Amino acid sequence: MRKYSILTLPVILLIIASCNKKPVINPTTEDMFRNGRWTIESGTVSMRLPDGRDTVINYMNFLPLCRQDDYYIFHGRNDGAIFSNTIKCDPSDADSITFNWYLGNNNQSLSLFSGYQFFYGITYQIQPFVFDTISYVPLVLDTLHGVLDTLPGFTRTLIVLDTFWKLHFDSCGLKYNDQYNSSLVKFDQTHFTINFWVVSTYPDSTGYHTGIFTYPDPVNPSVIDTLDKNPIIRPDTLHYTITYKNS
Repeated sequence: MRKYSILTLPVILLIIASCNKKPVINPTTEDMFRNGRWTIESGTVSMRLPDGRDTVINYMNFLPLCRQDDYYIFHGRNDGAIFSNTIKCDPSDADSITFNWYLGNNNQSLSLFSGYQFFYGITYQIQPFVFDTISYVPLVLDTLHGVLDTLPGFTRTLIVLDTFWKLHFDSCGLKYNDQYNSSLVKFDQTHFTINFWVVSTYPDSTGYHTGIFTYPDPVNPSVIDTLDKNPIIRPDTLHYTITYKNS
């Protein structure tokens, strides 16, 4: 009987120790959202240029500094808040603004709505053309297209001066821009990235124009030249990729 008791004692202790061990509970995706204090780390915007080509622009260059240090808290019951942190866009701005959020599609998408108004759009316009000059006094053009580059046997009377256009980029807040089912990628306890799109437009510099611009000919001021201006505005879609970090 004594041998039996001695042999079974380690087994009894092992059972007791197993009963006292706490189970490991892995946090859910919602738990990791709620346990974070998130700020925007980086972002890009894919858009179409006036010549029809697609380009990718750094979103952070168009996000105001007063928004770059904002942080985002995702509370329970799917409500959250954006805190202005140390830099305010306006001294009268509230310290925080509430919004709602929701994870869907088996945690593969994130919706931000009912107060989330802090995405920024990229706007741009084709500024009036300028002459490509080597010097202004005296006026020396970089190149001159027209008479000198006309093929032998042909006569060209219209001289086209070497000019170029400039693009001016700016940003604007997208008011009341609820984002539903933004694709949620690369999510962990330190970072998450969302992809979404916004309907927009772009000025088409390769197609028809909406008006005529008249100006004195630089070579002969008594001659009035004409030029199409205000390019046709065509539909476009801006594609955003924005990464948040847990600060």
